[in-house]
Amino acid sequence: VDELGQKLATQLYVFQERESKFWGRQASVRVGWKYLVQLGKSAGILVENAEAETRWKKAQDAVEWYCRHGWAIDAGSEELFAEAPDWPSQLHRVRVRMRRAYARATDQMAAVFSELLGYHQDDLNALPTVGEAVLQQLQLSKGPTAIVCVDAFRFELGQRLAQLLNEGEPV
Repeated sequence: VDELGQKLATQLYVFQERESKFWGRQASVRVGWKYLVQLGKSAGILVENAEAETRWKKAQDAVEWYCRHGWAIDAGSEELFAEAPDWPSQLHRVRVRMRRAYARATDQMAAVFSELLGYHQDDLNALPTVGEAVLQQLQLSKGPTAIVCVDAFRFELGQRLAQLLNEGEPV
């Protein structure tokens, strides 16, 4: 599965290029490059974050990693595990293997995080609260600032919302 993931990740550009051309967009009978693009993106996320948990020394390291990079694993997992009846049967085994790789990676990360919390129970209490984090951002900002606080929102969706807001505004 690791070799498969590497291969899919390295070929992502090729898949995207072909998906955007005639056989992926204009042909009356399209070639399913979009499925390989999805697998390539999912594989790329796993490859980029391979063994991230080995670099965590404290629970705070894991939280910081998740806020910067780890949420993308949730996003990739959501897409990979979504119901997709139109998937070609030829790629079913590849998709199943990628799902297993995601499950194995997230299980490993969760186990390491739980172990870190067991050894360093006060680590989470040392993290700033939302109010403290907002105050720190306000002190850093030099101009007008908009803050959107959403409770009980998946972090990955919050990242997408922030990206959409930032793309729609100049700053």
